[in-house]
Amino acid sequence: MKLAIIDSLYAVVASKIPERVKDNLDKTTNAVSLLHR
Repeated sequence: MKLAIIDSLYAVVASKIPERVKDNLDKTTNAVSLLHR
């Protein structure tokens, strides 16, 4: 039972990570383009 809960939590986290990574990439890209103006 516990394993299933951990499994689903992991799945939720794993599905959110790409969004967060993309967010951070966008912020980094914006910061870099501001620096290079």
